Amino acid sequence: MSQIHYLLIIPLYKIASNAFYLYRTCQIINDYHSWLFYGDKYVELFEQKRIFEKILSKADVNDKFLPITQPTGYGYLANFQSSIIAQFPSDLEAYAHITLKMLLEAKGIFKERILETFNPIYWIELAIFLPKHALMYLGIKADNFIIKIFQLMWFFLAGTYSLLLALYPDAFRTLIERLPNIFH
Repeated sequence: MSQIHYLLIIPLYKIASNAFYLYRTCQIINDYHSWLFYGDKYVELFEQKRIFEKILSKADVNDKFLPITQPTGYGYLANFQSSIIAQFPSDLEAYAHITLKMLLEAKGIFKERILETFNPIYWIELAIFLPKHALMYLGIKADNFIIKIFQLMWFFLAGTYSLLLALYPDAFRTLIERLPNIFH
């Protein structure tokens, strides 16, 4: 298998994984609609609660919270924020409306990710901002100073490499050919 075939594995994985999550999202939306309107598929929907959480996590859809006030007796009220994900599946109108919005948002995100696989600008930006994406994957926030330093080092190294490759094209080829002999 040539090297170009290995590069195709990444876009194919991106398409396959996002298509799978898109399918699962559509399936949960259909089951949720069916349960809300007809009252059936409750067991299937409740069994998919973990998948619901995973889909929203993969799509980076944040949990929404609904303010709730309930009487607790003796004239007291309890105020709290109720998690939409924790209450899934719920047929209360306020929960159902927000739940469907979250699922539709996830559906749109998965569609967008599939389409961006075919966009060359996406892959160019990924290569240019590779340190930023790698550090964000590790949990560092995008506006952190460390990301900016790594990004500047990446720009400097890529610019230096490009300049040296343009000025001395044969030197790099010979260096790469002799590199295994240097370490023996």
